[in-house]
Amino acid sequence: MHSFPAHRTTTTRALRDTPSWLAAVAALLASASQPALAFNVYKVGGDAACPYGTIQDAVAAAAANPGVDYVWIANNKTYTNQRVVVANQDVIIEGGFASCESVDVDSTPTAIDGPNNDSAFIVAGNSNVQLGYLEISGGSGDFGYGGGVVFEGNGSLVIDHAWLHGNVADYGGGLAIVPTGSAVVQVHNSTLSLNHATNRGGAIYVGPNTTFFSDSHTYITHNDTGTGAAGSGGGIYVAGGATASVSSNLNNNVSDYGGGIAASLNDAPTRINLYTTDAGAAATLYANVATQNGGGLYLDASSQPVTLCAQDFAIDANSAQNGAAFMATGPLADVHLNDATFGDCAPGNAPVPAVACTTGPFCNEIADNVSQQSDATPTGGSTLVLGAFGSQSAGNLRAARFAARRNHAGALLYVNDENAPASGDHIASMSDCLIADNVNAYYDIWAHGGATGTLLTLQNCTLAHDGGTLAAAIRAEVDLVTIAGSIVDESVPVLDATGLGSLVAQYDLLGDGAGFSSGTGITVGRPTFVDAANADYHLQRTSPGVDYAPAGSGIDLDGHPRVVDLADVANVHGPMDLGAYEIPGAACGRDDTVYCNGFDPP
Repeated sequence: MHSFPAHRTTTTRALRDTPSWLAAVAALLASASQPALAFNVYKVGGDAACPYGTIQDAVAAAAANPGVDYVWIANNKTYTNQRVVVANQDVIIEGGFASCESVDVDSTPTAIDGPNNDSAFIVAGNSNVQLGYLEISGGSGDFGYGGGVVFEGNGSLVIDHAWLHGNVADYGGGLAIVPTGSAVVQVHNSTLSLNHATNRGGAIYVGPNTTFFSDSHTYITHNDTGTGAAGSGGGIYVAGGATASVSSNLNNNVSDYGGGIAASLNDAPTRINLYTTDAGAAATLYANVATQNGGGLYLDASSQPVTLCAQDFAIDANSAQNGAAFMATGPLADVHLNDATFGDCAPGNAPVPAVACTTGPFCNEIADNVSQQSDATPTGGSTLVLGAFGSQSAGNLRAARFAARRNHAGALLYVNDENAPASGDHIASMSDCLIADNVNAYYDIWAHGGATGTLLTLQNCTLAHDGGTLAAAIRAEVDLVTIAGSIVDESVPVLDATGLGSLVAQYDLLGDGAGFSSGTGITVGRPTFVDAANADYHLQRTSPGVDYAPAGSGIDLDGHPRVVDLADVANVHGPMDLGAYEIPGAACGRDDTVYCNGFDPP
């Protein structure tokens, strides 16, 4: 038996208990107009006070009593070669009891060793099940699914305060959800580590007709899939027809496609939500590896829609040959990063209990991702890829309020929309963003599309101090490029317009003005940043670009109101600052080390 593993993460997180699952089940039963039912406790262990010697015997006894029942498992016995089947039951199975006389769990989960030819826990039929305070290892998958736990019924499953490790399967090394009807599955306060899937979902396989949720205090780490074309989703694989809402920390997972999360080969629309349930911690994809494409995420929308709604996230230090942070391929890909314009992807419409993470350097960032081969040889691939293979066109990217820093690639963003249709425009839009200190071999942004149908927009963004062998900040072989309210402060030309249809430029501060003679409110010059040497790209109050553009709306990268008309600065064309940040109204002293961005006291 072991204590829960210590969690190493990029942010500090407090462990919190989740709301009572029993209350949720009671509400479900009440909503079905069923009468209240009594529950019993069935105790398993090795002392004289334990009525049952095996978990399966206790589960079978509970099945004879209608309603929600408990199975309590004591730590005074060894549980090896366990294959526990729960069918057509509402039951809460909890470990962590010192003996059968105990009424409270301690900090030591009960160790359950699975069989070498089947899953440790199988949930079937019409069932609502909770598994808590269990350490599940050594399972090998029921018919190839779910080495630790497989849900193959209809109903719900909650895994709370559990550790699933060292399990193997073809699909879902730790957990597989393959419902016969529909399923709601939640994972709270748990760790899934060192699980392996031959094909998809090193830790978790989320099958069709599933609503899946994992909270901010769940860690999915050091899981992997097999190599080859079928290896997808080192941490989580999401199948067609499923919705996965992920608030967890996924780190150091490995697969061919989608080191952290993958959704591919889908035959029905798929939805992935990234958000947080802890204001102090972003939903994190960290140090995941794809040996092929999509280090953090890989989304294949070539045949069915795949939608990613991400807010309050950190996609950091992942690697892949292409798409080190993410790759979204196919014309039906829809990627939304902090996008307030798209219905239920907008902040405030995320799944309950989503909260906004505290604005800070590790929230809404894409940083330190590397495009490279497994032997660390640079590939020239890109950090963010919105593109397609063959004759298909790309999907859409709408990204707002994010910082992309210190990534190493051919380009930060590559859009491959060469076969875009003449109608049904595809959009790559970025707003209130910072792109800085990246090392790119070709361009910061490279949009490669057809003569019609591809739109690239840069609104209120700052591009600065990117290195490498850049030929230009932006290369745009597309129908229309719009650059507005932005700062481009690079050592190379702003725009390579080879193959560009039309350019709209309004109220920009550009280090190079070539090609922008027809723009409105264009200033060629350099901004004065607060402390560029230490990666602080807020504008000084005396810099060009302050109170420069006509008033807009919304909030800046720091979460401040977008328009503040400074009394001590004369307006040029209006009161709005250019770039990612709006200077707050009050002057800031030198003691505010990040200069009015809300982190430090004045």
